[in-house]
Amino acid sequence: MLFTEFKNYAKENIINYLTPDYEGAEMNIRTINKSNGYSYEALSISKPGEKCSIIPALDLTRAYKEYQQGANLDDIIENLADIRMNAK
Repeated sequence: MLFTEFKNYAKENIINYLTPDYEGAEMNIRTINKSNGYSYEALSISKPGEKCSIIPALDLTRAYKEYQQGANLDDIIENLADIRMNAK
């Protein structure tokens, strides 16, 4: 699977691993440029009605590397969902 396909798969399927309060969530993929020179593609997920200015950026670049190294795709997506749901 190419990175573009991976990003689309993650965006389309992560909802299956999120709790029902994420139904109708807004999802965006964007590039994050860190001050240390690291750049990555990130998925952000906003719950409907959420009024938060800070939303976790789920690192799809790192997740894709895990996939390329043989990690199970569904396990990766589930882990990303867990990160989002446990973010405070």
